[in-house]
Amino acid sequence: MMKTFKGSTSDDVFAFLEDKILEIDNLLGRHEYMIIGSYVRDIHLNRAGLKSPRGTQDLDVSVAVQDFPDFREKLDAFGSQRGVLTRRYLGGTPIDIIPFGPIARDGSFSHGDSRWELRGLAEAYKTAELLEIGDASVKIPRLQAMMGLKIIAWGERLLPTDCSDFRHLLRASTNLSLNQEKGSIWDSDVWENEDIIELCEGDPVLLAAYEAGQKLAGLFWGEALEQCLEVLADESEQEDFAMSALRDIKEEESRKTYKDAQKVFLRGMQS
Repeated sequence: MMKTFKGSTSDDVFAFLEDKILEIDNLLGRHEYMIIGSYVRDIHLNRAGLKSPRGTQDLDVSVAVQDFPDFREKLDAFGSQRGVLTRRYLGGTPIDIIPFGPIARDGSFSHGDSRWELRGLAEAYKTAELLEIGDASVKIPRLQAMMGLKIIAWGERLLPTDCSDFRHLLRASTNLSLNQEKGSIWDSDVWENEDIIELCEGDPVLLAAYEAGQKLAGLFWGEALEQCLEVLADESEQEDFAMSALRDIKEEESRKTYKDAQKVFLRGMQS
């Protein structure tokens, strides 16, 4: 049975993930992959004291792959194909296995009529944090890397959920920066730059959003960072992204607060 942060206690979700991680370790190797997707989003939101926006439907993992035969071998370790190439089941749990690494020619992987955008995954893996869950531990993308993956995903498939996930993650990032004891916005170098302070109107929330963009630029590089910048290069694309992120938000002040935060986040990413 699936456990979600929206429908279960955190203890139940982590117990569920612990069992699945130990099973996947036996198939792919301990720390040889990372989990991505909604569970990681919700882990970051949970740390920031925020609720999950929706229930998680499956478990996504990403693993380094040399070529298609190597990918097929890793996929088949989970059993026979169920639907799309990347979908497998583990004890009744649907799992999507997404490759990265040398198999990603020109930043993507294609098979038949399907195409997967893979830019950012290698960078997210190389800079991943190690999450300990009971007796298990697994790599997950850092918070700002997850934000970058959401930007890239939206550029590929234009799903509003990628934009709303980004909004939730940006709020989590600013909440943590404002409240954590170590590495908070209050200790940041941004206070030493008058141009940044003016851009953010001295607002600690906006300064934290700007710094989140800087952190993403430090985690991503090369094609991954270039893709994030390209996806949101035009003002019209930035507006479309913001409108999709805010599709469920009606209160005007909340909408303005997010738009301002997204704007300075992009400036931080460009810096």
